[in-house]
Amino acid sequence: MIGRRRASPRVPVNEQVLLREGDDDDVCPVLLSDLSCGGACIRTDLRLAVGDVVWLAIELDGEEPFEFAAKVLAVHAQDRACYYEYGLRIVEATLENASRLNAFVDRREAGARR
Repeated sequence: MIGRRRASPRVPVNEQVLLREGDDDDVCPVLLSDLSCGGACIRTDLRLAVGDVVWLAIELDGEEPFEFAAKVLAVHAQDRACYYEYGLRIVEATLENASRLNAFVDRREAGARR
């Protein structure tokens, strides 16, 4: 996002998470590239469009999984690759899941500064 400062730090993750589209019960594994308290970047061969809302279920660092809804803000096709990169903004999460997300980002950010 050129010319825009992020509201919260973004930390690298590079781990598999599960994605569910809208009200669909089917889940697909995707690569979570990075994460912040306000958004995420995923890589997948799924075709999503700007404005689509997806649910991500994340189980990282051996903790209980947490889930949130995110809206697709940007779509980038990767040259010579069979996947797309999607910029997401978090639009819905329970208070508990938002707290867990914030704690996860804080831990990862603190670890990166060491």
